[in-house]
Amino acid sequence: MDETNNTIETLKNKIINLEDNMNELAQYSRKSHIRIFGVPESEGEVEIAQDIFRNKLNIQFDLIIDAAHRVGRFNTPDLSKPGVTIRPRGKIVRLLRRDHKQAIITARRKLAVSSISICEDMTLTNVKLLKETQT
Repeated sequence: MDETNNTIETLKNKIINLEDNMNELAQYSRKSHIRIFGVPESEGEVEIAQDIFRNKLNIQFDLIIDAAHRVGRFNTPDLSKPGVTIRPRGKIVRLLRRDHKQAIITARRKLAVSSISICEDMTLTNVKLLKETQT
């Protein structure tokens, strides 16, 4: 029985280590990603992101956006509830250079009076850790 408990503990520790490694790899792959919230949905996600960076954040150098797309469940309006607005899905933007991401993160304070918000793209585990440290 004691040997079985030791085996179970060893396996639990291995699972925890594997989950930690997986989280680190997932977060590393998001190093050049940002999330944008509060932008109405329309065609041309890359162009919309570039417009936000140039006009709202006043970033004048050429940002190279590798990809941009919406994430999350598509919200369909409930027509039985007039006046209820649907919040647009968030957008992930992958930049080619990490220093461009840092420039955007630094300049995002300029959006304080806007309905648009920008944050770093983080794994769910890291989002939970951040919320725990902020409370």
